[in-house]
Amino acid sequence: RPMTKPDEFIRDFFTATGYRPDAMPSGQSGERALLYKTYPDAPVVKLELPAPEGAGELFHAIETRRSVRVFSDEALSLSEISRLVWAVQGVTAKRGDAAFRAAPSAGAQYPVETYLAVNRGEGIDAGVYHLNVRDFALERLSECSPGAALADAGLGQGFLATCSVVFIWTGIYKRLMWRYGKRGVRYIFMDAGHIAENLHLAATAMGLGCCAVGAFDDKEVAGILGLDGKDEFPVYLSAVGVPRRK
Repeated sequence: RPMTKPDEFIRDFFTATGYRPDAMPSGQSGERALLYKTYPDAPVVKLELPAPEGAGELFHAIETRRSVRVFSDEALSLSEISRLVWAVQGVTAKRGDAAFRAAPSAGAQYPVETYLAVNRGEGIDAGVYHLNVRDFALERLSECSPGAALADAGLGQGFLATCSVVFIWTGIYKRLMWRYGKRGVRYIFMDAGHIAENLHLAATAMGLGCCAVGAFDDKEVAGILGLDGKDEFPVYLSAVGVPRRK
């Protein structure tokens, strides 16, 4: 069956913006924009920063969140992994046939799928898993230890092999295109950003380290997940583990 124009648009987009080790961008393109935009002549209202004490655990997690790339060899327990997964895409409310999740989604269409590459876990074997959101369960897709392959797919980012778990998010664009057309591709990345921030804040609140990864070989990551690269594409990764103590 011939591809429709929306299909061609999405696949061309992912192909054009993909990374490959043999074709990485080099040098700078154009002039860098200023880091801060201001209106010097506009009236100003000064805001109040949250007080260090009594601002609540959420505000503390926001304040202390940082990217962590150095992990210990400690494993995460199944309980810890479960809490992280719930923060990512756990169902928080149901209305009729609709099941709302911990992170917002455009039109409640939830185009982002969650996979876990477990390097070290207690109560869960190493391997690649898919999150079954409806049953809140992990479906084991591969029994092999994924760390080394992920570090290679991550263009040499070794912490993908030394962390305990790597969260991998993919986008299924047809969940959005039927409703939003080509603009739906924007919502895939918005949704992935919402989900990843939930993971970062949950990990921080639990005393764990987390680092988001946007640079990776798309085909290699798709291969690790067993995807054919036609209707579902990798969009984001995050490594989670116990930070190495200094």
